[in-house]
Amino acid sequence: GYQVELDHVIVLSHYYNAGDTSVTEPILDPIVVAVMDKFVNTFAVAPQAEMTGPPEVTWPVLWKLGDTFVVWKTEMRLPIKELYTVQ
Repeated sequence: GYQVELDHVIVLSHYYNAGDTSVTEPILDPIVVAVMDKFVNTFAVAPQAEMTGPPEVTWPVLWKLGDTFVVWKTEMRLPIKELYTVQ
């Protein structure tokens, strides 16, 4: 058997409609913080994968989706190391 280690980054993209006047950047900030807290307090993403560093976040920015819709876009990046064992 042998073991394989894979290092990569999981990117989570998240969008809110900017046309909704009730959704503003200050309203989105606590949502982003809550999601980030979940990942910071989670050592393993799956049994064979663990985070190798702190998550990174791109705070909400206005973004044009499909050249049509203006949205608030947030990205979260999680550095991951996976260990696979083959028998």
